Amino acid sequence: MKFIYFYSIFLFILNFILFKNYKFLSNLLNIYDFPDLKRKLHKTKISAAGGTILIIGIIFSFFLFKFINFNFFSRLEFTTFANSFFFFVLLIFFYLINFMDDKFNLSAITKVVFFSVLCYFIIKTNNLFLVQTLRFESFDKVLDLNNFSSFFSVLSIIIAVNAFNMYDGINLQSSTYFFILFAFFLFLDFSYFNLAIIFFLIFFIYYNNKNFIFLGNSGVCTLGLISSIMIIHNYNKYNFFVEDVLIFLLLPILDLIRLFFVRIKNNKNPMLGDRFHIHHLMIKKFGNYQTIFLLNSFFILLLFFKFILNVNFIIIFFISLIFYIFLIKS
Repeated sequence: MKFIYFYSIFLFILNFILFKNYKFLSNLLNIYDFPDLKRKLHKTKISAAGGTILIIGIIFSFFLFKFINFNFFSRLEFTTFANSFFFFVLLIFFYLINFMDDKFNLSAITKVVFFSVLCYFIIKTNNLFLVQTLRFESFDKVLDLNNFSSFFSVLSIIIAVNAFNMYDGINLQSSTYFFILFAFFLFLDFSYFNLAIIFFLIFFIYYNNKNFIFLGNSGVCTLGLISSIMIIHNYNKYNFFVEDVLIFLLLPILDLIRLFFVRIKNNKNPMLGDRFHIHHLMIKKFGNYQTIFLLNSFFILLLFFKFILNVNFIIIFFISLIFYIFLIKS
């Protein structure tokens, strides 16, 4: 118990120092988000060092825990330290790919190829990262994936990461969504890994609200990957249902599906960004803070209905669909 207090102080000091020096990191790495007067309407260049600060915090934490002979990823239940270290290395590589995307705007095909390879190796580090069966509560069915389990797991992670990335777009949106998600994970099963991300998000939310720093693709996609891994891990560990998983991703997935078909209908590349995301449509009507409040309140209600009241998923889905259509129409 005493170590929790020590580690919390460590995280506070580490994040305080890193965020205090975000300008130095941004200049050192030359990582900025520039306005383009199309999708990005901020008036000046903004630091995109959020992902870099996140990964630095994870690196420092990993080696701190190694120094005291304890596994930073212990709650993820790796069978060997070698597997845990391999996961750590792959996580850094995943960050680096997205860091390069922030700097050089990699093509969608290039990112999908790299993501697929890295995700494949990640799921091989831990059996609890592999979706082997699909358990449906609403239909009382269990579907064995057998030889398709690796393919399905990689595809699911890539779709989830892209959904999280497309859901990001205005200040506080992704960071507060991830905060709620990781707070839920922390409540479900305390881990130092989750605690590290929570501390990072608290500091980031403050600086992002001041319009000082963005997560960048390196931040959103890395958090999206970790979230996806945590969801699959909890799905296997606690025998969740497919419907439980969909609750975590319902709003981002709905927006991803809508944008995909709308862009194809308008003869546009479905992977290229635009300003027709749910947050872009809502902010015109409600403003930034009200948009964030509405989206996050609804996400919390989804978690409450499913995991506290145990409301049938089909009912939750139709309520969500009506609410979603109302938001984009209003």
